[in-house]
Amino acid sequence: MKKLFFLILVTLVLISIASAQELQPLQEEYLIGETIQASYNGTTLSTANIYLLDNESTSISIAPLITNYDQFFFYFNLPTNLEEGIYTLIANIEQTNLTLTQGPALTIKPGIVYLNDDSFQITIQNVGTEAITAQISATDTNVVPRKTLLTFQPDEQKNLFADYSEITQSSELIISYGSRTYSIPLITDYVAEVIENVTEENITIEENVTVENTTIELVEEIDPLVVLTTQANHDYTLFPDETLSGPLSIENNLNESLNIEIVLTENLGEILSVNITEFTIPADSVYTISISINERENASIDTYIGELQFVSSTETEALEMQVEIVGDEEAVETTPVINFSVSSDGTTTEESGGISGTLIIGIVLIMILLGIFFLLYSKMKQPVDKDFNKVVKERTK
Repeated sequence: MKKLFFLILVTLVLISIASAQELQPLQEEYLIGETIQASYNGTTLSTANIYLLDNESTSISIAPLITNYDQFFFYFNLPTNLEEGIYTLIANIEQTNLTLTQGPALTIKPGIVYLNDDSFQITIQNVGTEAITAQISATDTNVVPRKTLLTFQPDEQKNLFADYSEITQSSELIISYGSRTYSIPLITDYVAEVIENVTEENITIEENVTVENTTIELVEEIDPLVVLTTQANHDYTLFPDETLSGPLSIENNLNESLNIEIVLTENLGEILSVNITEFTIPADSVYTISISINERENASIDTYIGELQFVSSTETEALEMQVEIVGDEEAVETTPVINFSVSSDGTTTEESGGISGTLIIGIVLIMILLGIFFLLYSKMKQPVDKDFNKVVKERTK
């Protein structure tokens, strides 16, 4: 009897363990406001059967999104008004505990990506009250994020794009900020991924196989929108009465025209201005705009940061910039970029490090005036020629 009871107890424990493993959140601890990601190995799952309960078994309002690829995967954003504590995540009859704490938080969408194109997009938003800087990487070197560092101001949302090629296995996109890390599964249906190592002997398989001539065209990966600048960064330091201006070009590599809107994020619009905010770039062409930094030459001493974004209905290209306006007592080190440089009186000059043309002309004019003055002065000093007879008469009087 004791042995039977023991076997029943062990069986129940094993069933409980197996059951608990059917619902697996990617993490056990989350910040309030973050995106919960979880997998479920059951046979069916619907949004109506996914719950989040607080420590008093009160249901929390959530909006989960579900995908199914070999297993169910769902994700949802935690409400930002929750209190710290232990919460229960339920999917059908399976459940697991989650620990929620306060802190600067980012949300992501989607929480899982199926690789069926040559690029994908993740929408990231800062739902906290502090600025957050996130680092982006991938576990597969064939997955290349277009940005590896993004800074988010409170409530700011940005789109992260990543390109990939020659993907042969599923991997992950990693988004890290502070002590927090998102691991976004990147799922591929590459055939080699589902082939297991199987050794069988004395098996003969005969099939009628028809092979057709196939031409494979290698296509170079090209970004749809490209800002034409070779600078690694766009940081500027100016005095309040200095200005910086010049052209900036953006290239459309698509075979269709794009309607572009220029957006200045954070406080960059307080110091930077553009000559046009909406325009159309024809297919496979370059469009040039004019931008000015501190155009009115009366900026307040401050640091201005943000992105100069070129936004269309399908594409977004951004240029991160920082402008620091300093007082007269502070040293200014200006590095000309995007065809810009700054003169001491706040006007735009050539990028070469020599003397400006205006200064040369001024020096020449001054030298000419000095020459004329010297000739006039010499002329005044010369003695007046007098008639010899008149001089003799004047002396005999």
